[in-house]
Amino acid sequence: KQQAEAEAIQEAEERGDELKVAEFCQIYRPVLKTPLLWLSEQKTVVFTNWPFLNKRRMHSFRSSKSRRSRKKADSSCEQTISEQCDTRMSGHGGRLLLRIGLAALLATAALLTVAVLLRGHRTPPPSPPPPPQQQLPHCIIIGARKCGTRALLDFLDAHPNVAAARSEIHYFDKTDRLRRGLSWYRGQMPRSRPGQFTIEKTPAYFVTEAAPRLARRQLGANLRLLLILRDPVTRVVSDYAQHLHRRAKAGRPARPLERLVLSGSGRVNPRSRMIQTSVYHRHLRRWLRHFPADRLHIVDGDRLIGEPHEELRLVEQFLSLPSFLNRPEQFVFNSTKGFYCVRGRRQRQRCLGSEKGRQHPPVSPVTLAKLRAYFEPHNLRLAELTGRRFAWMGRAEQLGA
Repeated sequence: KQQAEAEAIQEAEERGDELKVAEFCQIYRPVLKTPLLWLSEQKTVVFTNWPFLNKRRMHSFRSSKSRRSRKKADSSCEQTISEQCDTRMSGHGGRLLLRIGLAALLATAALLTVAVLLRGHRTPPPSPPPPPQQQLPHCIIIGARKCGTRALLDFLDAHPNVAAARSEIHYFDKTDRLRRGLSWYRGQMPRSRPGQFTIEKTPAYFVTEAAPRLARRQLGANLRLLLILRDPVTRVVSDYAQHLHRRAKAGRPARPLERLVLSGSGRVNPRSRMIQTSVYHRHLRRWLRHFPADRLHIVDGDRLIGEPHEELRLVEQFLSLPSFLNRPEQFVFNSTKGFYCVRGRRQRQRCLGSEKGRQHPPVSPVTLAKLRAYFEPHNLRLAELTGRRFAWMGRAEQLGA
């Protein structure tokens, strides 16, 4: 490179005239691969080893001329070099693009190298979630019978965070099943994901004397309980409707309601199973002896029929579930059944089965009056125990005895 530089200067001195800037830009720059910085009046060419082209950076030499003249010459030389080199070197633009491409390729290779080096320092990907498993219930619908337990379970099962057992387990009210142990009980539950609530429903638990103690001992005090109640007289009539259905299905003659709930003297028989189930406060006190009051939520069965979204909003709050069933558009009224159907996952409608929503048989007004009079003091005790007054508690006075 130095030899070529010396030859260029010597050739200019032998010709005795100035080496034209345009000729130098066209001939020598592609050969020397260095940017031109200065062409003095004494025909001296100065080079640099910088790898970048920078026409505006000019090297200054000391001269016998004044500083002002030297500054004017420098400016004139810089303008001449810039104008003529830009014109003559336009044909060499491909070489510049090639250099830019090579530089981009080297930068990409460097980034890839850094990425490979940092790969070992990456955070490992999260492990896949565990598969669904059978779990002991987090919540039990304990009753009461013929108050809407199936409707409540179906509504909750439509929630994406709930896994509900479809059949009644009868673990805490049947001795033979209790002896099979918790492993058997867990095996009756649906598979659920982490974060889902497992719920089972067995209304017989509410009236079984040993059920609260057994549930507390085997599932702990943190177990959540749902109890759905309705007008006790309406519950008795609904219970009687199921009795008629079973007798007819078995081909046996039906018995009148009075024979099932009244004694020989015509008074309400307190030993009747249908009557005992509707004395809610008596069974509720037994459960509250084993579980804190904040672990048990009472659902208004009559309100669940008329305004399911409002009642289920309270249930979601009690179970700490995300809001899903608290919107009216989630429910569609079924005029045949007289109940609401729920839009569950994937917007599929879920309605009660064919055995639910039966028409109640006609009952004598005298019998209804006797039942209302009997349950009135029991309703007052329930209101004192729960601190709530349900809408059906005033029907005795409204309808009269």
